[in-house]
Parts: sequence; C-alpha cells; structure tokens
Amino acid sequence: MVDRALLEQMKGLGVEDRLEIIGELWDSIDHSQRSVSPSVAALIDERVADAKVNPLDGRPWDQVQESLRERRSR
Repeated sequence: MVDRALLEQMKGLGVEDRLEIIGELWDSIDHSQRSVSPSVAALIDERVADAKVNPLDGRPWDQVQESLRERRSR
C-alpha cells in the first residue's frame, strides 16, 4: 500500500523531480519477473529485429525528451 503522505509530498515536487522519481522506480523493477502477452512479446521482437536491421533509425533519448517537452508546452 502506498504511503499517502509520501505520495502527496512527491506530488508537490516539480515536474523534473517527479520524472526522476518515476525513472528511478521504473529502473528498480526486475522486469524479468513480469510477464507480457504473446502479442506484446511479438511486437517487442519485431521492433528489436527492426532496430538490428536499421540501427541508425530513431533518435537519441535526449532529443525525444526535448521534443516531448516542446509538445507539452504548446
């Protein structure tokens, strides 16, 4: 169960700090313990294969973040 006082304290933080907390929590999860549906597994396999064939497609994470920030500020 989530500590409501802690949750309210985190909600009072700035966006960047909350995003950092989200990232830290996400990184703390042992993803090997989570199961995914066959359709999601197939999609992941397809995207991994595409990334291997086209390694230069896509953008660095910092560019993606900046793009999302720009879209949010509109």
